[in-house]
Amino acid sequence: MLAYQTGPLCFIFSSIENLPLLIKVVALVIVVALFMIAVTLIVINYHRNKIIADAIEAKETEELILDELNSHFLVYDSIAEIPQKEFDQTVSKLTQIKNRSAIARQVLVNLLVYFKHNLKGSITRIITTAYFRLNLADFTLSKLKSVFWFNKAKGLKELQEISNSQSAQPIIELLKDDHMEVRVEAYSALINLQKGDAFKYLSEEKEEFSEWHQILLFDIITKAELPQIPNFKNYLSSTNKSLVLLSLKLILYYHQFDATPELIKLLDHPDENIRHEAICALGELNAFAAEEKLIAIYPKEHNRNKSQILLTIGHMATGKSIEFIKEKFLKAEHFTILKSAAAAIIAHPAALKDQILAGLSNLDDEQKAMIKHFEDPLIKAHGHH
Repeated sequence: MLAYQTGPLCFIFSSIENLPLLIKVVALVIVVALFMIAVTLIVINYHRNKIIADAIEAKETEELILDELNSHFLVYDSIAEIPQKEFDQTVSKLTQIKNRSAIARQVLVNLLVYFKHNLKGSITRIITTAYFRLNLADFTLSKLKSVFWFNKAKGLKELQEISNSQSAQPIIELLKDDHMEVRVEAYSALINLQKGDAFKYLSEEKEEFSEWHQILLFDIITKAELPQIPNFKNYLSSTNKSLVLLSLKLILYYHQFDATPELIKLLDHPDENIRHEAICALGELNAFAAEEKLIAIYPKEHNRNKSQILLTIGHMATGKSIEFIKEKFLKAEHFTILKSAAAAIIAHPAALKDQILAGLSNLDDEQKAMIKHFEDPLIKAHGHH
């Protein structure tokens, strides 16, 4: 026992025990920190090497797949031209490549999706047939059950690009996903694959869409080959303000003039931004019936909406609101009001414009400069926004 007590380790431990508590704590922190640094470096190095190895595998796999596709599929114009034996052999070789790893399966899906997206005509049926013969649909659908939102979104994108319309239920389930990116992609899949009433689900969305998501949905809807264009005025009463804003854009895009009564109702909406977009929409649709209402709400609005009301009335150019526009121009207390009133005056047809200008007298230099500015042919040609 005495020999163990006088050994080197015992000496070290006994020395440590004699140190002050603060030094012991600092020493422990240093040891833990060094250990964590070592683990971090190992993990970083492992991931770096894995990324490099995966990239090499993906490149080699891509070359093998491209060789098979170019030699046996893409040389034909339609699937009817491919000998059955050659088709089966090629599918067999691609299956062997696919079964090597998840990376190989993803590379194969990426290439098929790429060719499906970029080629036209009957040849795309070759790509689609190969996709289903290789059972890649199951691989894509498995992504919809991933714990990672970006994998779900990727799977939904692939379903659309390959036109896999056999799986509506898993897509509908993702409309309740926690991530808006996944839900937007699910709406896109339902719209593009024409599975289920996508717009019904869209109208039930509770969370606000960001401006970026509104742009994405607008692009998705307007580019989709819809069997029937929904009447977007039905969504203007939604409590989801972002859906109302999206619907306003779509009403304009599809020139849905019958939405005018609902647009006029939006002029009493509590949200200033929605009122602004409704004012713009009424002007673009030349909704003459809204002119009196626009004048009525003018005093309650802030300068941004007041400015847009003047531009909208000027765009309509009915001649009924000449005195209103003249008054706002002559008594403008803000530059944006002066500017918009001047633009509204010049937007009228020549006879009406001359009538308005004839009634303007004793203008100051700023007012004269503003009228002259909008009379410039280039400004008139490009309009005022």
